[in-house]
Amino acid sequence: DKMLKIIENKDFVDGKTTKMVPANEGMVRFCQYMFAYISQNYDDAFYYMDLVEQEKPEYLWLYAYERGVVEAQTGDVKKAKTLADKLIAANIEDADGYSLYTTCERLYGNYEKAIRWADKGLSYAPNNAELMRMKAMALCCKGENEAAQKVINEAFEVQEYAVLYLTALVVENEMGNPI
Repeated sequence: DKMLKIIENKDFVDGKTTKMVPANEGMVRFCQYMFAYISQNYDDAFYYMDLVEQEKPEYLWLYAYERGVVEAQTGDVKKAKTLADKLIAANIEDADGYSLYTTCERLYGNYEKAIRWADKGLSYAPNNAELMRMKAMALCCKGENEAAQKVINEAFEVQEYAVLYLTALVVENEMGNPI
């Protein structure tokens, strides 16, 4: 197996001072995953995410959430929940494991469980806008549109980003307020 290398330029301006240093293979594989994903080469993206997990299983923060979402979407909810458990065990205060559980339960129609997982995560990370968004989606799926609107508005108070706006548009549409 060849070792991945990167060039380190200490004095880039002179163009002379370079040396090869070992690269972190997990990080390189993650970069390959990201490039494949944004290029919409999803089979390649999954392949590289699999390599991250194989080469650096301890790097849960780098691969577990994305891998778990793919597993849930493609039907392996058991694998997705195992990854969620690992994320929570690694850091009980990090929202990713709870977000993954919330996603799993919502995708499989278990809206009450999804809301409970979101609430559990929010008890540790009360200002996590992404977890609030996940809760709003579960509430909306359950038909509790006013509650979903309240949660999404709270998320906007914490942070503004594009996916929050898209979720807010869905909530408003479900409430009969098409924009």
